Amino acid sequence: MAASRAYAPARPTVLLGAAGLAANAAIVTLSTRSPALLAVAVLVVAVAVLAFVRPGVLLLTAAFGLVVSGDLLDLVFTFPNLAFAGFQIQLSDLFLVAILLAWAGWELRRGGVGPPLAELAREPAFAGFVPLFVLATYDLARAGHGVFSSARIFGFCVLVPVVVRVVETPRQLRLLGVAIAAAAAISSVAALAMVAAGRSVTDRGLSTGGARGLSIGGSFLVAGALLYVLAALVADTRPLSGLAPALVLLLLGGVAASGARETWIGVLAALAVFALLSSLRGAMRLGLVVVLAGLLAFGAYSIVPHPPKLEAQLASVEQRLSSVNPSTAASDPSVQVRYDKWNVVWGQLKAHPLLGTGFGYPATYTSNIGGSNFVRSYVDDPENTHLWLWARMGTLGFLAWVGFNVLALGTLVVRLLRTRVPAARTAALWAAGVLIVIWSGMAFSPVSAFGSTLLLYWLAIALVPVTGRLAAGPR
Repeated sequence: MAASRAYAPARPTVLLGAAGLAANAAIVTLSTRSPALLAVAVLVVAVAVLAFVRPGVLLLTAAFGLVVSGDLLDLVFTFPNLAFAGFQIQLSDLFLVAILLAWAGWELRRGGVGPPLAELAREPAFAGFVPLFVLATYDLARAGHGVFSSARIFGFCVLVPVVVRVVETPRQLRLLGVAIAAAAAISSVAALAMVAAGRSVTDRGLSTGGARGLSIGGSFLVAGALLYVLAALVADTRPLSGLAPALVLLLLGGVAASGARETWIGVLAALAVFALLSSLRGAMRLGLVVVLAGLLAFGAYSIVPHPPKLEAQLASVEQRLSSVNPSTAASDPSVQVRYDKWNVVWGQLKAHPLLGTGFGYPATYTSNIGGSNFVRSYVDDPENTHLWLWARMGTLGFLAWVGFNVLALGTLVVRLLRTRVPAARTAALWAAGVLIVIWSGMAFSPVSAFGSTLLLYWLAIALVPVTGRLAAGPR
């Protein structure tokens, strides 16, 4: 962002860069037996050097990588199964480490010290975060197996001070949004290509049928990028760009290609909130972009040759759309399996209603999807992260969770209604839309296991104080 501009590096940074290059040379000289280890070592040193030479570049690269890491990178290489003390390391964890390194470099270059605790403490949502964090710490302290992986949903809050310190101007907000949108556009192209070819991101396709060119976690990220584009269009006062409908169509296509019904519901709810909270002019711009994107989709479908499997894939998408209807959802095998999981965890909640079980106590459930693959499995997050938190933290913890989220969304809505600054309105709409999409996903998916989605959630939370700063103007 601002740190990505060209400037003369400070002497400590030059020395650090030289040391990094020397370390690379030493590694090349000494490591001859393990090319993979050599490549990892060189990459680690390069990231560390870049964090202090160009921290803004590393931050934007990490944001870009997070969006494409869920699906697109899996098509290129398989991420090894890494575990430490029961903690399953994901790519999102490594990207977070890179972000924290870049933040350290950012602080050194600007001469600042520490996270903006005073600024965060003035936020209304902070009053909800304190009891939530205290109760979460208690529930993690008495946890069983897999506690470190369970802690990810709270530990990723470290992203909040990073975003608050880094996103200080409309330009920095725009650079962050553009990086995420660019990565999501690439992921959408890959997802649409897979659907058109009749392929799936899963090894054996969905057990309940349907297209999946993008994982559920990936669908949340693409939806977040779509909501940034739409929020910027709604809040902007400049004439509508001719490329906007095409970009919106591409990102909508990526969301549709995921087959993730929870994401579809979340996006529709977010669009309704956009239309409700925007000015008349903004609502008209939103409607115009959506209509133009629909016309482009109709034209493209009429002109472009149809691959042999495209019609079958479109039919499966239509079937999944219709299964969103509550009157027909009960016949969906995946819905029945969710009921099985929810019943098991609901039983745990009833046994420990006030303080919950604590984290790291999975239960067993049985499933029989389609009547052909009867299995007995373990479940922690039962494809309903809200219920998971309720069972693990008890009613006290769940009330703290709900209160924190309500305060965050309420603050965004109030600031959106009070300000006319385009950048502040963009940030508020974007964050509110992302929260709605992720809440929808949490009701039907094990979001606690999706590291990149949790980082997206905390990005939205971080935008709450950012909106206040942007609304106040330059300081």
